[in-house]
Amino acid sequence: MRPGTDYQTEHEMDLAASLPIAAAFRELLELRGDRYYWRVDYKKVFPLAAEELYKALLNKSRTVKVVNSLGADTEYWTQASNIVLRAKDEALSSSRHQGQAKEPEIQTAFSEAMREAYLAKGKEGVEELIRKRLKQEELNEMGAL
Repeated sequence: MRPGTDYQTEHEMDLAASLPIAAAFRELLELRGDRYYWRVDYKKVFPLAAEELYKALLNKSRTVKVVNSLGADTEYWTQASNIVLRAKDEALSSSRHQGQAKEPEIQTAFSEAMREAYLAKGKEGVEELIRKRLKQEELNEMGAL
């Protein structure tokens, strides 16, 4: 059981590792008066950024001794923000080319799975999918040795 939730899991992912990813989506906000609004719909940006965000997390997690240190890794924060900004530009560009905002095409099976996990369970669904993918990568690496 994951502490503080009814969420069943065999694995734990330190939330500090996902904090830079979540914070990167602040780049999509715009302050108007005293309220923030989405400049671009995060539901359109997330599928475009999901695969690259996952790869950044995976690569960074392999370089640290303690995964929660990623929450303080300024390079990782910057990398996540840049990925989201590129995806935002891509979403805006495709919206302009199509004449109206349509759901962006999902380019990989993993980003589709990330999107479905997010829509079904929110952040917890994405974390679960990432944990499973990390575990699979770990098993694949052990099998290659």
